Amino acid sequence: MKRNLTLSLDERLLHMARIVCQKRNTTLTQFIRDQLENMVYRDEEYQNGMNRIVALMKKRPIRVEPKTWTRDELHER
Repeated sequence: MKRNLTLSLDERLLHMARIVCQKRNTTLTQFIRDQLENMVYRDEEYQNGMNRIVALMKKRPIRVEPKTWTRDELHER
């Protein structure tokens, strides 16, 4: 189901956006819809990726051993 949305935009921004849409042979409504869909899709993909990383980290926790070197040993002069 589609719902209407009211936006308040600066006149210059609205004018320039209409010009961009005309060049792209689309409507302002479709352009905004496409941009929002893209933003939501990217956010979902990011969240899915982060969830996969966290799951992998839980499967194979990282163990840090005590250091066996000194700063001077690493930077022999």
